Amino acid sequence: MKNLVCFICHDLSDALKYAGWTNTLENFHRYFLFVGNQMYETSWMKDTDKFYHIKNLDQLPDWKNIANRFFFFFSNVNYINLLISYEVGTTDLRVLSQIVNEMDRTLQPVHIYNIFGISKEYLVFHGDTIEEQKVIIKSEMTQDEKTIETIDAAQGKEVSLETFLEMTIDNILIGKIVINNKQKLGNLINVANIITSYSGKAKDLETVILSKEEFEDKTIRESYKGKIALVLTSDKSPLKAETTRINKIYCSDGFLADINLI
Repeated sequence: MKNLVCFICHDLSDALKYAGWTNTLENFHRYFLFVGNQMYETSWMKDTDKFYHIKNLDQLPDWKNIANRFFFFFSNVNYINLLISYEVGTTDLRVLSQIVNEMDRTLQPVHIYNIFGISKEYLVFHGDTIEEQKVIIKSEMTQDEKTIETIDAAQGKEVSLETFLEMTIDNILIGKIVINNKQKLGNLINVANIITSYSGKAKDLETVILSKEEFEDKTIRESYKGKIALVLTSDKSPLKAETTRINKIYCSDGFLADINLI
């Protein structure tokens, strides 16, 4: 096993919540780091689970970065990919594997849904700059920050990936979402996979994710007549097609979602 995911727990309810969520998790071992005043019985843990208690750590001003360093540098050397989370922002287990896949592809740390992933190799070569990751592993945005970004998005301004994903998902019907052609999406496939992870179990698809090239192909476009097309692209020039736009959301990572009713 090369993947280890750590859940920061203030109390037993946190731990049981994460344990239940990941009960069927494969290809990962779990680590529960308790940072509150009390340690609890562990009969509910699996044989492969690990845990540690740092009493009252969450009372220190810089406790999150201390927890990060403890987990990153003192976890078993046999684990290659390390994931840590303070408050998971998704209910889909597939996000954990998507983070690891993106780490393998980019050779960089990855942060999504309040889960931060980093490889041991990255730590070896960049351990002296681990403090610089504070911006990446900061806690979830405040409600005021989200409100400001929502207004920015409505005005056509770029917003963070977190807000981009949230608003994109809010603007499509959460039924069955499909990706027409993964190869066409190139480096945006990870974002597309995260969006489809919210897909329900409806028999008939309601949304299809297309590249700009596919959307502008009349044959492909008309095969999805009456559906919502979510166009993911880094090309910000106007779409060459007559459709009804629902929304257009720009991400600060350099791409956009153009959501249209075909």
